[in-house]
Amino acid sequence: MSTQHTSGPWVLNPIQPNQIATADAKLEIARATVLADHGETIANTRLIAAAPDLLAALELCEGNIASLAAAHPNIYSEWLAVVSAAIAKATELQGSAK
Repeated sequence: MSTQHTSGPWVLNPIQPNQIATADAKLEIARATVLADHGETIANTRLIAAAPDLLAALELCEGNIASLAAAHPNIYSEWLAVVSAAIAKATELQGSAK
């Protein structure tokens, strides 16, 4: 897959914890809306900051699960479908012209 997003790692800005930036702090990736529940705001920013790592983990798993599904489709096909759908959601331009 050719990466079209800003490469990770992404981190929370320690001064503005609703801001996600590249690890070298040279580029802001996103800023979460500050909610009344500060804990929820931080949880949202942590999830966004983990996105590149989560995508890489899913891509690593996809090939392994595909191999297992080839030998045991009744057991692993559902896993493969879920992992593949998550990767597609993260990498495809949904609702936009490609």
